[in-house]
Amino acid sequence: MLFLVSSALAATVAVLPLDKGAGGAAYDGLGTALAGMLTTDLSNAPGLQLVERTRLDALLAEIDLGKTGFLDDASAQKLGKGLGAEFVVVGSWSVVGERFLLDARLVGVENARVVKAARADGALDTFVDVEKQLVTGLLDGLAITLAEDTRKKLLAAAPTRDFDAFAAYSQGVALRDSGKIAEAQQAFGVAIAEDPAFADAKSALGSLRLALDKMQLEKARATKAARMATLDKVIAAHPEPKDSKDLKALPGFVLRLLALDEQGRHCQRLEEMRRYLEVTEGKFRLDEKGSKKLTADAIQLATADGMSPESKADPQGYAAFQFKVQTAGTPLFLGPVDLLYQFPTNLLDVPSSADLLGTSARCLSAPEQAQLLGDLSSWVQSKGLTDARSVRQPDMPLARRPGRAPHSDLRARSTVRGGHRGQRPRRTALRGDSRAARPWTGRTAQVAP
Repeated sequence: MLFLVSSALAATVAVLPLDKGAGGAAYDGLGTALAGMLTTDLSNAPGLQLVERTRLDALLAEIDLGKTGFLDDASAQKLGKGLGAEFVVVGSWSVVGERFLLDARLVGVENARVVKAARADGALDTFVDVEKQLVTGLLDGLAITLAEDTRKKLLAAAPTRDFDAFAAYSQGVALRDSGKIAEAQQAFGVAIAEDPAFADAKSALGSLRLALDKMQLEKARATKAARMATLDKVIAAHPEPKDSKDLKALPGFVLRLLALDEQGRHCQRLEEMRRYLEVTEGKFRLDEKGSKKLTADAIQLATADGMSPESKADPQGYAAFQFKVQTAGTPLFLGPVDLLYQFPTNLLDVPSSADLLGTSARCLSAPEQAQLLGDLSSWVQSKGLTDARSVRQPDMPLARRPGRAPHSDLRARSTVRGGHRGQRPRRTALRGDSRAARPWTGRTAQVAP
């Protein structure tokens, strides 16, 4: 029975992925790609409107063909109704040796009756001609006669005539649809290598790269957001110490300072470090044993809070965080004089240094940094803390570059802007400067909140 399709009233047709009849695993993706070829060719016929691939994929995902792997005529009818189609094309493909075979049925959605059955076969390297034979048979079932120029155009059109390229492209489509992005990229690359003029493969690869870039960007944003949320929890869980004798609060305060630094809240961090020195009056300092314990406790607490990776799960990340605690978390607790001595070397050699003066470089202007350094030097003298400057913690070595002078030789080089090589350093008021000492009141230049 033939159906006459009027060009004035277009019939809607949905082409479903063809089932695999016979063929190797390398051809498993052919069904979807062949459906795409049929859809393109049928859309060029007058009086037909083809269902878009995106709509079809969405409905196919809903009914989940994973259990059966194929569509019978009744299921095709159900799909057609969901898509608003009048006809549905279902069928299969087979690769047997060097032969390529296609079978298809044109099913009426209203009554699930087969309007037309078509079959075509030929040599593997003539797969395009085989597909064109099938299209012609399906059009006969709809009583559509093509004009000569339209027929020639349809027969000449082909995404590629290289079967290996088409098979690789088909595999790429299947891998992409299953979420295997890296494998899909490789398959599309093989298709392009087989046929450099394969426009569909190039377009698919380009779209895949854009999608991959978008996925990576979204993943990076999600990772950053999760990290910021973790740091917020750390800051909320560990307030500033109110008592210099509260040693239990120090590991949490170390993490708090690190979290503020990672979030870029340098001005807040600077104020909290200054307040800590005010609370302790600069008299609290850890010996070698206490420094090691503080570092170990801070790392253990960071692992429990999710701020640091676990040593077994991520040894490299754990070691990196441990180094960060040692170089950027605990120097504040060595004593204010050591802070002054560490300033030039930490600022130059360890840019991530989290000591008070290193933080000031991220928050204050150059004149304000100069004022802070001078005020701190005078404050150290006013508190009678100058005897501490000969003490150095052996477990907290300063980062040094090859050829750089040892720590003790840098005392006279403590400068406002570091001790760069080739520059004449300026001395600060650390050792009885003749200028009048100004007591540090805990307030220097105004700092933005």
